[in-house]
Amino acid sequence: MSVLSRQVTVLVFTGSQLSARTAHLLNGRAVILLGLTFSMTGLLWLSQLSQTSGYRSLLGPLVLFGFGKNDAAHHAAHGLGAGTPPLRGRR
Repeated sequence: MSVLSRQVTVLVFTGSQLSARTAHLLNGRAVILLGLTFSMTGLLWLSQLSQTSGYRSLLGPLVLFGFGKNDAAHHAAHGLGAGTPPLRGRR
């Protein structure tokens, strides 16, 4: 396993744990806005890379984009389903 692959795995695990543990500190809309801001920043950073940029220069923007996307999608899905009654069976 390459060093970069291990670093990405550690960052993804750390980001998901941090997101889950701090989600109750902010309301859902603030977390979604923060996640979308992280995603946008990661994409803007990716757009500034050149053809000669190395593989390691992709790590920062992709982690930032992935963390923001995960945060926004997770809280948006929970927010959308918060007011719906549970499914009681199929008809």
